[in-house]
Amino acid sequence: MTGPRRIQLSRKRGWRLPEGAASVGRPSRWGNMFKVGGLIEEPGPWNSPAIPREGGLPLGFYPGRDITGFDYTYEIRRVRDRADAVALFRAYIRFNDDVWSLEGIRYALRGKTLACWCPLPAEGEPDICHGAVLLEIANAEESS
Repeated sequence: MTGPRRIQLSRKRGWRLPEGAASVGRPSRWGNMFKVGGLIEEPGPWNSPAIPREGGLPLGFYPGRDITGFDYTYEIRRVRDRADAVALFRAYIRFNDDVWSLEGIRYALRGKTLACWCPLPAEGEPDICHGAVLLEIANAEESS
């Protein structure tokens, strides 16, 4: 029997999500809010990790001020690629533990196979998918 792993979702006729697996694709509760080509504000409000951004201001650098009065510069840019989206996701959930509690992730996803639309990595290659981040957190020891 295999342990928790990541599989790729499929639209092939007859394909079904295996029993006990959880879908972590974008429309799910566990989806990555950072989409390749999507806009982000980096750093986020009050100098926090990047956040997704809707239209409005054009790409570029802007002045900001955090709640302590510290002035900083933030950038509105596009998410460059999957690796960038995964790195942004990792930083976001680590910082926003009120919404993405590590204990909650462990409780809901520990021991489950996670299914996402990202392609699976070749043998020996890193898994560049937010599902791999969730899998790592879900099955880590409590202290991380």
